[in-house]
Amino acid sequence: MQESKHGQEFNHDDFAHKYDADVLNEKDPIRTGYQQMMDNLKSFATGSKRILDLGCGTGNSILCLPKDASITGVDVSKKMMERAKVKTEDFKDVQFVQSDILNCFDQLDGKFDLIISTYVIHHLEADEKALLFERCKNQLTEKGKIFFGDLMFLNLDYEKSMHEKYPRLIPCFEEEFFWDAKNEMQAMENIGLAPELESISDLSHVIKIQV
Repeated sequence: MQESKHGQEFNHDDFAHKYDADVLNEKDPIRTGYQQMMDNLKSFATGSKRILDLGCGTGNSILCLPKDASITGVDVSKKMMERAKVKTEDFKDVQFVQSDILNCFDQLDGKFDLIISTYVIHHLEADEKALLFERCKNQLTEKGKIFFGDLMFLNLDYEKSMHEKYPRLIPCFEEEFFWDAKNEMQAMENIGLAPELESISDLSHVIKIQV
């Protein structure tokens, strides 16, 4: 399968040792709402039995999942996953796959009743996001669910307002591929999904889907 164009560019091996401390700095607008996002995920994941975590990083998202679930964590960063393995030692069944999130699907066994991804998909360009949505849909069980929590602009006007509010973050906005939630949700609807949007902070938003 096709790899994402910037997967290795955003490989956080060199950042793994300080990632957890960084995400707790909610004074940074990029990180504002991080814990609320994790709490939201924990509530949404209740009762799920077979879960795929795309971009599991150091395992913070896995810690929000039921401990008795069968969980597959995917990440391109070996060092991030090494930290995740330590954190999740007391979980019943966690498997890790080192892979780009866009081309991991041929390495997966079976379908999932929940697919999650937090703060990762903004590393994909718009056409790659659309491809990922389709692959996620195909990997879901009949009554499966999806949770995407990430850095998003709600639309083009909102993006402009964020540039005005946070001028120091413009280099970050331009380097990465924050969601255009309006367009991305349309891409989901085009393949038969029904996304629902929730806002956590200025830049962090959640899209939830129940098939």
